[in-house]
Amino acid sequence: FMTRGEAFATADDVHAVAAICSDSPDRWFWIPTKAWRDSRLRILIEREIVTLPNVAVLASTDPDTTTRQWAMLKRRGWSTMFYGDNTQTTTPNGDRSFVCPKTYKGIKGHCEDCKAGCFAPITLQRRVDVILKQH
Repeated sequence: FMTRGEAFATADDVHAVAAICSDSPDRWFWIPTKAWRDSRLRILIEREIVTLPNVAVLASTDPDTTTRQWAMLKRRGWSTMFYGDNTQTTTPNGDRSFVCPKTYKGIKGHCEDCKAGCFAPITLQRRVDVILKQH
C-alpha cells in the first residue's frame, strides 16, 4: 500500500484499506505508516486494520522519533520499522531490532521468504522492531 506516499492520509483511507484487506483474506498486506503520529488515525488503524489477520502494520520511525513516542508504540503493541541510522540496532526502548536481510545484505526477493521481520506480526502474532539500511 505504501510504495509512494502515505497509505493512511485520512480516515477514509483507513476504511478503504480495511475493506480491501477484508475482501482479500488469501493475500498478505504489509503497510508501513507514519499515520501513527496522528492520534485519531492511530486509534482508527488499531481498530480497523491491525486486528485483521492478513495485515502487518509497522510504525515507520526515524531519528526524529522521540523516546516518548517509542515507548508509546511499544505500550500499544505496534511493530516498528526504523530508517535513518544504520548503527541504531537497538531501539530507545532497549529492544534489539531485526536487521533487514534485504537492505543490509542485498538479498533481492528476500521479503517473500522472510518470516522474522516485517511479516512476523502476521506469522507469530507478536510485535517486531525492524531496521532498514539507509541507502
